[in-house]
Amino acid sequence: MTGTMTFSEQNTTLSSRGSTIQHACRFPAIALLIAFVLHSPSLLSQGNESIRVAPTIPGAISVKPGEVATSGVRITSTAEEKIRCFSMIDLPGGWRRIIGEQGFDVLPGTEAVRLVSVAIPKDASSGSYVMSYVLRASDSGEELQRVDFKINVVSSLDLGLVVLHAPRNAVAGSPYTATFQLTNRSNETGRTGLRVRSIPDLPATIDSAVVTLYPGEIRDINVTVVTDEASGVQFRHALELQAMLLADNTIAENATALVTVLPRTTIARAGIRSPSIHFPTHGGKPHQRFAA
Repeated sequence: MTGTMTFSEQNTTLSSRGSTIQHACRFPAIALLIAFVLHSPSLLSQGNESIRVAPTIPGAISVKPGEVATSGVRITSTAEEKIRCFSMIDLPGGWRRIIGEQGFDVLPGTEAVRLVSVAIPKDASSGSYVMSYVLRASDSGEELQRVDFKINVVSSLDLGLVVLHAPRNAVAGSPYTATFQLTNRSNETGRTGLRVRSIPDLPATIDSAVVTLYPGEIRDINVTVVTDEASGVQFRHALELQAMLLADNTIAENATALVTVLPRTTIARAGIRSPSIHFPTHGGKPHQRFAA
């Protein structure tokens, strides 16, 4: 009859399937493929089908270095009984979950929202990152569901500039050198332009007009000033170094070294030496912004 398989037809079908398996087993590669398909968890299950996890905020989360990224997950259950769970978060290196989470129950036919907060390191480079929220069963540790979040760490641009070393006095006709310390406080590599202001206008030479620094990198910048031997009066010389990010000229710093230039006649009469003075790199006088 139509739609009914006879006993003979069933035997024929079973024999056909057996022949296929026997035939496949003659070829190890085919047998291996069949075994992989039958036993592969990724093909049989994509997590517990009775529970669903989804982010509450669609799209990527944008955050600055040193800030906290907060989002949430919506957990929905279609199970007939409660499921005892706990969560874990897979994070990039150096990132930290703010508040750990104890075990909790997901009740049948309910929906719940749970917050996720992560501290972003201050030195995190700009770019896109992925963190994963993993829901596991408390009794077995089995992974029930997993959801990924995309986090964009935005650019944070900043410079630091201080006077590291400069002489207190200089002798007219002799050069002196001041050393400045430049720090890239940004979270990305940047090129910094440097220029010098000399007041009064003595010739000043900087060892680097443009430097490229990695995030957090520190570089010493030397500036050499040539004084006028014919100067017969004592005066205070101001040597100002200005640093500016070439990618954004609103990010700029300056630092000034003050040096007393003494006439040679004064030096000869008093026998004064030219001592040096070290300016602190931390806790020194504050930097000032300058207009590009």
